[in-house]
Amino acid sequence: MKSPSNHDLSYFAPATRVIDDWLNTIKSLRPNMNFAVGIHHSDGKYQRSVNNTHYRSMSGDDILNIGSIAKMLTATVILMLVQEGLLGLDDLVVDRLPWIQKHQDRKFRTVTIKQLLSHTSGLARDGCSTDHWQLRQPFPDKNKLHESVLDSNLVTYDINNMKYSNLAYGLLGEIAESATGKSYQQLCKKYLTTPLSLASTYTGNIPADNQSPVSPSYSRPMAGKSVELPFPTATNAFTPASGWYTTLSDLAKITHALHNGKLVGDSLYQEMIDSGPHHWIPPEHRQIQYGLGVLSYPTNLRNVYGHTGAFIGQKSACFHDKDSNITVCIASTGNPNQIDFLLDGIFDILQFHEQHAQSPTPQDLERYNLVLNNLLSTKRIIATKNKIASISLDSEMPFVTEETLELIADDTMIITNAHELSSRGEKVLFNRDSSGEISTVKYAGMSMWPQKSVS
Repeated sequence: MKSPSNHDLSYFAPATRVIDDWLNTIKSLRPNMNFAVGIHHSDGKYQRSVNNTHYRSMSGDDILNIGSIAKMLTATVILMLVQEGLLGLDDLVVDRLPWIQKHQDRKFRTVTIKQLLSHTSGLARDGCSTDHWQLRQPFPDKNKLHESVLDSNLVTYDINNMKYSNLAYGLLGEIAESATGKSYQQLCKKYLTTPLSLASTYTGNIPADNQSPVSPSYSRPMAGKSVELPFPTATNAFTPASGWYTTLSDLAKITHALHNGKLVGDSLYQEMIDSGPHHWIPPEHRQIQYGLGVLSYPTNLRNVYGHTGAFIGQKSACFHDKDSNITVCIASTGNPNQIDFLLDGIFDILQFHEQHAQSPTPQDLERYNLVLNNLLSTKRIIATKNKIASISLDSEMPFVTEETLELIADDTMIITNAHELSSRGEKVLFNRDSSGEISTVKYAGMSMWPQKSVS
């Protein structure tokens, strides 16, 4: 189902109430995880932080390193230079950076800017000495970047075969500098941070005069323990690949502007997001595609566009749904590998409400919007005008075990559609106390108790 063309977001508020209920449950089940969520649209935003006592708190207003999301922003700057005629996507890298002629593999002389953007140059990921990612050595400066490129064979040379490369994006930053005579940092200010009024966004490092709070950074648990890591750190010549420091709010502004045509014209934008080679996740698991610095990420209704990012101790993701004009940004620390499910779950909840909650829920149904608990599970009944469903808040994928309910009498529902191991055809009975409030629920014969939603 396609969203209304005027981006009717009447369903947004009830959707965020369900998101709140889900995140509250996730908090109780994942004590080693801190994360922040920001959901932005043209008329407002939802922002939420979930923090556990094991770590210092983080919020959506904290500055963090967004890792490889920097590639989407670098690609945006490159395409803006293409718009101005300062670069061409089919320009040879060797023509822009003559020192590439020294490379021992002559195939490198035919590599184009477009291949660097799409990770199809065949260039190695990081080179032979990569412990900067563990903060055991400084990130490479420009001379070290040159050494790493010249010492690295082309692993593959096939424009239909992706080979992810941070070195490639380091080269893109240098190409932008060569084409304009300005530093990468100056170009990012000119094209992105200044026109978009990004008050808490920096490239390369966080300056000493920064006034915004900085996110904590924690290692993944080793021997059962995480440690706080030094943060921030200078990313030097790898800044175009993984060296942007920003907040979720600023990141949402950039992403929203990019996907609403405010930065890159229609034809170049279409080329940017067009499906390309598969991303590094095996395609049998998820059909993620990589365009020019942008991931095309499938959700239940359609693809959304953005990028994921990881920097030691932090992980982030930011994706835009063009049909609803909603941008979802997430950041995590503590156990940062646990983040992708948050993106999937939030889009699942938003899109369920987009399909079924465009009209206000009648009052006689609204009272059934409940969180139900017992010793075995936590369920959320979502009652809308068009559909009543029950989802599992315990799950990383809350809609996998979705059950469709039908109100057949006051305080009596029947489960009309459910998976084979569930309770299709059985009843859900609501019992009320003397004040008329729902006190217990017999869900397919199992007692559950209501919990108030947190708005």
